[in-house]
Amino acid sequence: MTMLPERIRLLDVEVNGTPSGRLAHASTYTFDYSRDDPGQTIVSLLMPASKLHFDGGGALFPAMDMNLPEGYLFMQIREFFPKQTITPMHLLAL
Repeated sequence: MTMLPERIRLLDVEVNGTPSGRLAHASTYTFDYSRDDPGQTIVSLLMPASKLHFDGGGALFPAMDMNLPEGYLFMQIREFFPKQTITPMHLLAL
């Protein structure tokens, strides 16, 4: 039986295969770009690379929320991990 970690607190985020930054979740969601380069690939128009740190509060950033699986794919994931709590961080990691 495959198991997911109980909690995922950090995820490295890539855009088109290029490392972009790190998404963290403790009591709030935060995203930090990996380098101070306004020319780097951004994760969202609302999250420009010129600002290095973003605090999303209790909600996942819209640019990441829209990439969560839903519908049939979500149901397949639930069937694969039937007795585990699956958070948005788990879904993004998968």
